[in-house]
Amino acid sequence: MDLMERYLAAVGRELPEGQRADITAELRDELLSKVEEREAALGRPIDRRELERLLVEFGHPLVVAHRYRRIQHLVGPAVFPFWWAGLKATLVIGAGVYVVLAVIGLLTTGDLNRIIARAVPDLWEAFLVAFAVVTLIAVGVEQGGGVRRLARWRPSQLPPPRLRTRSRFDHVVEIGFGVIFILWWVGAIRFRDLAPEHLEGAIVMAPTWDLWRGPVLAYLLFELFANVLSFVRPAWARTNATLRLMRNLAGAGLLAGIAQTGPWIEVADAARHSLSEATINSWMQIGFTATAVVMLALAVHSAWRLVQSLGRADGPDGALNAAS
Repeated sequence: MDLMERYLAAVGRELPEGQRADITAELRDELLSKVEEREAALGRPIDRRELERLLVEFGHPLVVAHRYRRIQHLVGPAVFPFWWAGLKATLVIGAGVYVVLAVIGLLTTGDLNRIIARAVPDLWEAFLVAFAVVTLIAVGVEQGGGVRRLARWRPSQLPPPRLRTRSRFDHVVEIGFGVIFILWWVGAIRFRDLAPEHLEGAIVMAPTWDLWRGPVLAYLLFELFANVLSFVRPAWARTNATLRLMRNLAGAGLLAGIAQTGPWIEVADAARHSLSEATINSWMQIGFTATAVVMLALAVHSAWRLVQSLGRADGPDGALNAAS
């Protein structure tokens, strides 16, 4: 039985010291019973190779010892879907930020190789940090008893079956981008410039934005509130549709107003030989105007869908009343 003693010793080394003797004795009795059953089936004592096969079937010492530990997993099946959704959303948000910065750097410098050389290491570092942060949050929820709070939901909080809604993943991504943009807008965070060192600080926001800081921040906060409400209360269909209509109308008006002012970007004298301030501002005006038109069209579509839903029994009104 030398193999069994080796096996039990290996399991015991992974057990808490105060429980080691009792658990090892329990495992020894269980293994001896399995040996007796195997010998009864064979009609003879088992040899060393058969005992080794039995121990392999019983499980690796680390796995067997882990069954007796209080913490069985860092992220269990109840938290895993939330961890996976949060990780995907975080990676998409991080990649989106770096893609935008890379495009800006490419348009202003044209040095694609330099941009890739600086962005790729930063991107990998950001992904690793995002993975660690999301996983630690999930571990905290798992070990802190948050699973019970995640389980508190009601069917009445779900949207109507015929209501077309965005996925929760889309909601999380949009909320994440909104939070990052607000933090950047108020100056709480800044992104590493992807342009070459000699052009750092070459492009700055023009004083025109001083007139719009308050209105833009108000719109961003309202948009964040509407997205969060739509995420946590998808059954409040009419309220969410109304807020979406208001968002699109406010966004269209805000962008139309911004497009009438300018300039929005200033280029430092040292960089004027490679960057055209007038060209950049012209493209920004086109972008503001086009986005305002798109948001106005979305507002019209939202209004049409909201009016259509008023006469449906299973539409947003019923969903809102059921969830209230």
